[in-house]
Amino acid sequence: MHLLGVKLGAPRIRLAIAVLIAILGVVTVVGRASAYTDDFKHDAHISVIPELWGTHSLSIRSIENGLMSGTTECHEMSPVFIYTLIEDEKALGANAATVDMPYDGPDGYAECQPVDPAAYESTWVSAIHQVGLRVWFRQAWNTWAAYYGEPKFSYATSPSVPYEGAGGAADVLSGADTGSYLAKTYHFILDHASYFANGDIFTPASEADGAGIGPNPGCAAALCEFPSIPEFNRFLRDSLTVDREAFKQIGVDVFVGLFGTSCEYLDRLEPDTVTAMGIVSTDCYVPSAARLLRDLDTMHETYGSPVVLSEWGDIWDEAREPQTQDSVSQALEAVVKSPFVGGMGYWQGIGGPGGEGLIDYPTLQITSAGYSLQHWYAIAARSCDQPNDPLTVWAEATATALDGDPASWCRIGR
Repeated sequence: MHLLGVKLGAPRIRLAIAVLIAILGVVTVVGRASAYTDDFKHDAHISVIPELWGTHSLSIRSIENGLMSGTTECHEMSPVFIYTLIEDEKALGANAATVDMPYDGPDGYAECQPVDPAAYESTWVSAIHQVGLRVWFRQAWNTWAAYYGEPKFSYATSPSVPYEGAGGAADVLSGADTGSYLAKTYHFILDHASYFANGDIFTPASEADGAGIGPNPGCAAALCEFPSIPEFNRFLRDSLTVDREAFKQIGVDVFVGLFGTSCEYLDRLEPDTVTAMGIVSTDCYVPSAARLLRDLDTMHETYGSPVVLSEWGDIWDEAREPQTQDSVSQALEAVVKSPFVGGMGYWQGIGGPGGEGLIDYPTLQITSAGYSLQHWYAIAARSCDQPNDPLTVWAEATATALDGDPASWCRIGR
């Protein structure tokens, strides 16, 4: 879970926030791979592995700021602190950093009263851009999953906030739908054009499948956002459609997608959705590097596309050394050496109770785990413009999925 900055179940969220604030002081296809046609599944791209380093580049080398940006709306970190933190993340070899705060304005918080959420987000965005990194927007509405004390609203609640209307993307673009989550996110982009710069990444709804897909025994209590897998897929595809159109309207070249779907349940993405995405991303938390690589390999084989590991972090070792450093190093080595993983987001810069942080709070000193990531991000930083680079080959073969621009995949990482 990004917005709350910790990887915990819902019953422990409020307790986790209280603990973290105290610490801070101021603060349907599984087994159906054949459904993906040979025309789409460009497996030829994995046959050429570059000689240099014995690895390929990670076009996206990101660090998550879930705790520091997502949970501090009502006890804001200072601009100097934010800028220094992002400088540290750049020093670790990142070329992107995330903002994870709510989309909501000041009236969207039940348990506290933020001063000016838009200005606070602008502070984060400006710091990331000023340091020379890309911003990866991974946000959510507070009522999407009951953040900041807000109730969860879905298509089935009263009052309701549907994921999208019956008219889908067309109704959003025509103005007929302004109240669904699909429409609200589209208008967020239009209303906050100053946030975005060429080369940024925008994820409309991170871990969207985690919001609940029915029919499911837990839906009655958990209020699943989607009644079925087909409707979940419709939302993903329509999000890509309307949000790409929003960025065209404001004249900024932002890559839309990288939803961070499950690496365990591979029956959730339909072939048309994978085609529309172009790149499948996953938030995948497994403690073993071998298991991580196996899960990513299975995703690649199932979906027939390159994979971005949009979230992974050592949330098990609680900063014990050398266990944490070793776990980070082993996982990063596996990811960097994979011929089809094209990007990664490490969870997270300043960590929570899991001890996964790369940077210490409050000293802002790099941890041992941070130096491990720095080593592998440096190895992965070479250009993806080489003619035989696997991802360049793939991008040329699937240019249509990337709005007709073969260079899109390489460009988003810079």
